Amino acid sequence: MWYKNQDTDLLNIVKLMQGYNRTWAICGGWVLDLFLGRITRPHEDVDIMIPRRDQLNIQTYLYERGWSLKVAAGGNLTPWQNGDFLQLPLHLVSK
Repeated sequence: MWYKNQDTDLLNIVKLMQGYNRTWAICGGWVLDLFLGRITRPHEDVDIMIPRRDQLNIQTYLYERGWSLKVAAGGNLTPWQNGDFLQLPLHLVSK
C-alpha cells in the first residue's frame, strides 16, 4: 500500500522543482527505481542534488515556498540560516 504514497511524494518533488531554473537531479534510492521503471522498496524521502555553487539559490527557492530547512551535522539538525553557505564536510539539508 506504500506504493501510492511513494509515487505521490516523488511526483510532488518533481512538481515543486519544475519552477527551479537551475541544474538539479533526483538521487539516492529513487534513482535506481526510476532507472528500473518500478518501485523496488519503500522510500522514506526523496533526495535531490544540486551543484554546491547553487545552494543559496535552492535555499531561497524553497524558503519562498514555505519550507523550513535544517542542516544535518554531528547527529543534530540545526536551522539553515538564510544566506549561510555550507562548506564541506556539510552537504546534507533536511526539510
